[in-house]
Amino acid sequence: MKEYENFYRPYGIQYFSPVYELPGRTDHTLHQMGIYPQPNVKTDVEANAKIEQNCNYKSIYHTVSVGYYKNLYGDDEFENITIRYYKEKFAWIHGLVDEYISNNGKGILASLIDNGVQKVRPGQEGDVSN
Repeated sequence: MKEYENFYRPYGIQYFSPVYELPGRTDHTLHQMGIYPQPNVKTDVEANAKIEQNCNYKSIYHTVSVGYYKNLYGDDEFENITIRYYKEKFAWIHGLVDEYISNNGKGILASLIDNGVQKVRPGQEGDVSN
């Protein structure tokens, strides 16, 4: 959880888990910050599909990571590997968000928001594959 807290802190977001009550709508806050193109992403199906992606493979990832790698490496090393993974991905995402904010809504993240992640193909502008 510390990595999540560190990820959100530079943007003025305090990470809580589990979250049962929020002081306001996150889509409104992210719009005010200039990250979301409109404030009503939660209930606008088209806007939501572009911004709040859902990974259909998350169950497979969780099963493989916990069911296989945790058994392979043990609890402590699995935790270290997971923390390193998140630190690397969060640093990459920070770069995308910072570029977006400093360039007034332009850059790779803008392309992903405008085109929807599912529409960006490898090699196209907006490709963020690693």
